[in-house]
Amino acid sequence: MKSFFAQLKGSLSKSPLYQSPENNSLGRAFGYIAILVAAIALVKAVAFGIAFAPAVGALKDLAAQSIQKFPADLTLTLSKGVLSMNKPSPFILPSEAKKGDNKPAHRNAVVIDTEKSLSLETYQSYDTDVLVGSAGYMAKNGRGGVQLQTFGSLPDTVLTKEKVDSYYARFAGFVDSFSALGVVVLTVFVWIILSALSYVGALFLSLLGVLVALAVTRIKGHQLPFSRLYALSLYAYTIVALLGLIKMFLGFSSWISLLAFVLILALFVSDRRAPGSTASAA
Repeated sequence: MKSFFAQLKGSLSKSPLYQSPENNSLGRAFGYIAILVAAIALVKAVAFGIAFAPAVGALKDLAAQSIQKFPADLTLTLSKGVLSMNKPSPFILPSEAKKGDNKPAHRNAVVIDTEKSLSLETYQSYDTDVLVGSAGYMAKNGRGGVQLQTFGSLPDTVLTKEKVDSYYARFAGFVDSFSALGVVVLTVFVWIILSALSYVGALFLSLLGVLVALAVTRIKGHQLPFSRLYALSLYAYTIVALLGLIKMFLGFSSWISLLAFVLILALFVSDRRAPGSTASAA
């Protein structure tokens, strides 16, 4: 770990990593960048976990509010893919949302009509979020269109207020147990995925950065093999990775990271041209 911090400090300063790039080890650079991206991914994963934790409680509250709207005297019976109810059609649950400028709400939240056939015309006429019929239901999908889902694959069941409450009790118990352990497990999972993707991304972008490293080192009089150029590019990638973390909280153009990568190489790589030499002869 001491070696990692030494490499981290060296990659951000005029150190032997840049002053004597011919001594850099590609294997050590691979190990260093793996630890770096894993550490940054951990910070991002923890930030995700902290942001996600309140959403678990909000989901439970939203479910509770939805359950409370289920009428105590309503019974829905699903038999062989056909839905029926103990009330005359249509049964309407008005929407409590108010119309806004950007996303107007429908007049109704749920309409159950087991007599009319499901169609776009019927859905629009009820001005509802969800239209439930005898054969299925219709609701808007994520693309703004209306999707039809049938009941054919669902098992026979009878829904009453008591049964719905029992389902919610199980759900709430699961959420309570998930809220602590689940968030931790999810955070670890996100960390592993982010680490893997970030490592692959770092290797790929640093491979492209070899072209910049080649240009800078040639201008400054170095003759380096590909492995040393790749190691040099990996160390210079440190500033890109750190700025990527800062960007998550502040937000700025990705071009700044690219510019910082070029400046690190241009300013820190030692100049080994002979004194008085020029890039072109007069």
